[in-house]
Amino acid sequence: MIKLRIALANKDATAAQRDELKRIIGQHLPIVEIKPQPGQILASLDWHVLLGDIVNIITVSGWIWTAYTKLAARRGGRLIVMAKGEKSHDWENFVLEHDNQSTPEEFAGKFSSAILRIHESERNDIPDDHADY
Repeated sequence: MIKLRIALANKDATAAQRDELKRIIGQHLPIVEIKPQPGQILASLDWHVLLGDIVNIITVSGWIWTAYTKLAARRGGRLIVMAKGEKSHDWENFVLEHDNQSTPEEFAGKFSSAILRIHESERNDIPDDHADY
């Protein structure tokens, strides 16, 4: 299972815009609320998405691009996407921003490659006691 965290990084992002982001993504993918542990402080991101084994990555990248163009691009803001496998400690990060313009196709290619790489590393994860030396 791959976790995605998606956040608006606009200085002036409103609660309504953050809710709209969650609504856009939630129309297509299941949203999982993050419940902080006592004493844990979360930033503006209190939810994530779980990508199952069977998901059209290009379609998911399209939904993310739609959210970016609707909520961040015209305002000069940013949309940050983080992806991580269950067994990994590291996040793959993607930043969509007005100053660093990429096309939907370029984003889809980078996003797809990263998700496939994470998925493969999750499938091929071998316990340390079985590693080849």
